[in-house]
Amino acid sequence: MSIPSHEHSLLIYEMMARLGIDSNVEVFSCAFERCVACRAKEDCQHWLDEAPPGACLAPGFCRNADILFELCCDQGAPCFLHS
Repeated sequence: MSIPSHEHSLLIYEMMARLGIDSNVEVFSCAFERCVACRAKEDCQHWLDEAPPGACLAPGFCRNADILFELCCDQGAPCFLHS
């Protein structure tokens, strides 16, 4: 399944919502650009379709995992990584 190009830029916002990041938080311009340029859009959409609400971390393939992690921590989410 391929994602229509007009939806490509919306994945970052859908990822933020799935991770419980406040939609009022400004997304850094680099996060938006990373998402638009990402080649894992189909993997991303599949993860978004299958991940449970309240997921704590973006998937490893996400080019914005670091930014999303910081945004979660800034909003008081538990900030820990499993080793």
